[in-house]
Amino acid sequence: MTEITKTKIFGRELCWMYPVENQGRGLPHIHLLLTMFDINKVTSSEDVEKRGISARIPDKDIDKDLFDLVKKFMIHGPCGDLNPNCPCMEEKEVNGKKIRICSKGYPKPFQEETVVLENGQALHARPRDKKIVEVFVSGKRFELHNRWVVPHNPYLLKKFRCHINVEKVNSVTSVKYLHKYVHKLPDRATMNYEEKIDHDEIKEYIDSTVCLSSGGRVENIRIPNI
Repeated sequence: MTEITKTKIFGRELCWMYPVENQGRGLPHIHLLLTMFDINKVTSSEDVEKRGISARIPDKDIDKDLFDLVKKFMIHGPCGDLNPNCPCMEEKEVNGKKIRICSKGYPKPFQEETVVLENGQALHARPRDKKIVEVFVSGKRFELHNRWVVPHNPYLLKKFRCHINVEKVNSVTSVKYLHKYVHKLPDRATMNYEEKIDHDEIKEYIDSTVCLSSGGRVENIRIPNI
């Protein structure tokens, strides 16, 4: 948070909020929502570029380090026809037919320039250039281009050297999404057991709470807040 609240790489923030989530066997991560003062709000394609939000493969000859980081941390998939078994794939019904598509919308369409729509959504520039990255999945080699790049901020990516997705949002659904995580409880399961006795109508319930191993470790080692 120092880079955002002290260094102010995105400008002066009005407020911010984030929940900490432990997912599967991974380390804790956050979903951070920044609300900027009017003077620093991102309202145009030029603002998106000024904030350094990119969805492009960097030039390997100009910045080899950034290229390697994007390749390692900010490439989605591959999924779809290239890898139908990717975890992001989900089944949806389209025109009465069930198909499997990426739940994150990848690969994104090519986009020569960044465009901000009337509803505030940003379509990041993903030009049809010759830049590619090579990735291997289950021994298979794939050449991926800008359609597979997750939006990011090069400065944050080079500083922290990990996956950091940075995007412009302009919808109340973003707040609702984060509140879902703020109020999210540990996994719970309800079990119902019925005895086959005609006159006994009592139902026994077991309400159990499951604490994942990663969540337990967070409590034990007391990871400091950001």
